Amino acid sequence: MSVSRKESPERRLMSERERIVAESIEDAMRPYLGVLPEEALATMRDILEDTMATHPVALEALAALEARPLDDRSGTRVRENSRDEDDGTGGSEDAG
Repeated sequence: MSVSRKESPERRLMSERERIVAESIEDAMRPYLGVLPEEALATMRDILEDTMATHPVALEALAALEARPLDDRSGTRVRENSRDEDDGTGGSEDAG
């Protein structure tokens, strides 16, 4: 069982919801890999998949995650109207 977050061709074809569910299950199961027998891991995965597909709270959370705008996700981005914006000169505006 692989828990790598590398982008596979299959993952690129997943919907946003499927990706969120798959990553959440991988994260939840990570502490148990190599500790529990394969049968227990398979049961755990089945329960998590079923819960995330049917539980009202999980469905509501998934819908909220799916609906959030791309710029609301974590990562590095440039702020508009920032006082610390680089003007391309490589120096501070106050330097002089």
